Amino acid sequence: MFDRPAEATVRLRPIVLYTLAVCTLCYGVSLAPGQSKPTLAELLKRLEAEVRQGDSSTFSTAREIGALDDPRAIPTLIGLIDADNSYQTVYGIGYFGLEPLTGVRYDDLSHVPC
Repeated sequence: MFDRPAEATVRLRPIVLYTLAVCTLCYGVSLAPGQSKPTLAELLKRLEAEVRQGDSSTFSTAREIGALDDPRAIPTLIGLIDADNSYQTVYGIGYFGLEPLTGVRYDDLSHVPC
């Protein structure tokens, strides 16, 4: 496919850099070597701070928590939604955090008071 090994390196490098950028920006995941993944406790603490500040990165943090597949996070996630019933918190935590952990589909109307 490539005539020289250097040619393969030059052509593949942008693809690798693009993939790393997409993973980091879209999914809040860094694939850098030597970095350890944050623990559940660290992620929950970060999410709580983001909710208090109204930070837009709640989506990516909630996604990281959901990806851990650890049901111990569920009570804290529900408590954060109860503490801050804004759309950003409800959607971010409900869709990206609770849905993967519980298997219950997120519904925009599920948080509307009766």
